Amino acid sequence: MTKDQSSVRSKPEKKKRKSQQSGTGYILLFLVVSAVAMAFYNAWSTRTDIRIATGPVGKEQDAFFVNAADRPDIATLYKSMTPAQKLIVAKNIGNYDSPKLAKLIGILLADFDQEARRELTKSLSAVAHKQPGAVAKELKNAGSFQNLGVSTALKSIGDKAIPFVVKQLSDGDCRPQAIAFLIENPASIKPLIASLDDKSADVVKAAVEALGKLRATEATEKLMDMYEASKKEDKLLYLTALASIGDSRTENMLTAALDDPELDGSMKQQAALGLGRIASPTSIVRLWRIVPNPDVDLVDSTISALQLAGDASLRTPNTPDDIRIRVAAGIETPLADSVIASGLQSQNKVVEEVALQNSLERPGLVNALSAYLQAMHSESEGELIDLAVTALMSTPSGTQAARALKNNPLLAGFIERSEQTKS
Repeated sequence: MTKDQSSVRSKPEKKKRKSQQSGTGYILLFLVVSAVAMAFYNAWSTRTDIRIATGPVGKEQDAFFVNAADRPDIATLYKSMTPAQKLIVAKNIGNYDSPKLAKLIGILLADFDQEARRELTKSLSAVAHKQPGAVAKELKNAGSFQNLGVSTALKSIGDKAIPFVVKQLSDGDCRPQAIAFLIENPASIKPLIASLDDKSADVVKAAVEALGKLRATEATEKLMDMYEASKKEDKLLYLTALASIGDSRTENMLTAALDDPELDGSMKQQAALGLGRIASPTSIVRLWRIVPNPDVDLVDSTISALQLAGDASLRTPNTPDDIRIRVAAGIETPLADSVIASGLQSQNKVVEEVALQNSLERPGLVNALSAYLQAMHSESEGELIDLAVTALMSTPSGTQAARALKNNPLLAGFIERSEQTKS
């Protein structure tokens, strides 16, 4: 190929490259211009939205709020506002009536501005008086800020909210928050009992759980029938509810559950707790009979059940001293203090140690613990001294009593070490 031929061929290629570079440049310029235009448009649009939202009450603002509930960017827009603007918007929303406003406020309640959330909650309360069903649906928001705001708004309309909240038991997202709301008001009991006949198994289970937490004796007979008719895998649900209620009519059923070899440990634990709530002489005696059981979890549940029964458990004769002290530890009465104090004087070192371990934060044992420490004579009892000092100094009055014992050289080091640990 000659030089002239090469030169002829290279000119079109150079023109083509220049054309491509020019096209790329135009594209880049177009993208830059578009980005700048978009930025200006977004800024203008944001200013317009804020102007409407913070402006005077009217149809334009009403339409804006209704449409805003479905905008994916509304939380970001609200976050971009100043605290003063947020407060104005929060107040303005409450001036209108639409179910969409409940959804909008439910979204905005996730904001971290406390004052704005307080004002949003007031507006949501206003909406709740007009749209209780829409507000109840916002129980789907499990966030703590949102849930608090929605619950507060629903409470502002009193018992009127309950049927709408009960309805939300059919919604899996709302269900946990709905149960938490319902168990705070005994007026929920009647509609919850009606829900036991619902076609949805999930609604029935939620109603059973709520009735148990409400300790609704009105539901006892219905729940007993459902327990007897239920499948094995569902029995724990009903048994837990009945045990929580603690109705004396269930004593025979709960006792039978304890003796049923086919029921697992978790069901027996619930049965024990139920007998503790009933706290009849026969139920308490039955609980004490469980104590030698090798199932540690069942024994622990039984101790909790005996604590629920209170002083009546401690008056049962011929019970193991160490377990009796453990039961007393969960009861705040003078009798319970005396049971633990008697353990401090036991000749059995195991019982003595259990008594010390269960003497924490009991002002009624200050004198007994002080006397116990004053009776100590040997450093070989250091472990027991340490337990006693720790227990004594777990209350303000005990700490003061311990200072009076620092003149005892055997105790001084233990008391000083305990003081350093507390500080």
